[in-house]
Amino acid sequence: MPSYHVDEKVASRIELLVKKQPFENITFNEALIRLLELIPSEGPNADKILESLLESLPDKSKVKSSPRPSEWIKEVPELNMRGRFSTWKSICDFLDIDVGTDSARRKLQAWVARNKPNWPKVPEV
Repeated sequence: MPSYHVDEKVASRIELLVKKQPFENITFNEALIRLLELIPSEGPNADKILESLLESLPDKSKVKSSPRPSEWIKEVPELNMRGRFSTWKSICDFLDIDVGTDSARRKLQAWVARNKPNWPKVPEV
């Protein structure tokens, strides 16, 4: 079995960490074994970590989703006959409304209020 040189500072620190009684007389090997027993044998549990992370995330059910454009389109004959619009952006593109970086639904809402007041209101979130 190989032998290793252990610095006196290291040995005394190990001894301080593991001595249970002030004048307990233990060998370096016993002290080292006690020190190793203090180290948890089980590593981090990935499932527990993931579970705690998921619990800390905000609840998605609290966030309201944007209303679907298909319901609104059914109430607007001029658009209902033109085909399927799956997004608010596709409606804005068809009507040549520049959305930029804003919400297409909000831009359409403002456009309808200004240009087509007889159309049904674009739904709120």
